[in-house]
Amino acid sequence: TYVGAGYVHDLDAGKGEKTITYEPELPASGDYEVWLAYAPGDSRSDRVPVSVFGLDGEAPLTIDMRVPPPIGGRFVSLGRFRFE
Repeated sequence: TYVGAGYVHDLDAGKGEKTITYEPELPASGDYEVWLAYAPGDSRSDRVPVSVFGLDGEAPLTIDMRVPPPIGGRFVSLGRFRFE
């Protein structure tokens, strides 16, 4: 159920104390839709903080990981952002 080599699990320790940063390699500057993958569950948080840093600054978001992701049951779109 994990997606890619970048999957991170907190092992039920240090809740709310960890962060992770992804820096994708993009083929060109432009607008991109950013997706987040997660495995939903009743014990997951309903307010996971996520920030996207693009050319227009920081976009703070909150994800309810109790709800199944709508894109293939695996991903949720965080929106479209400009990157360079």
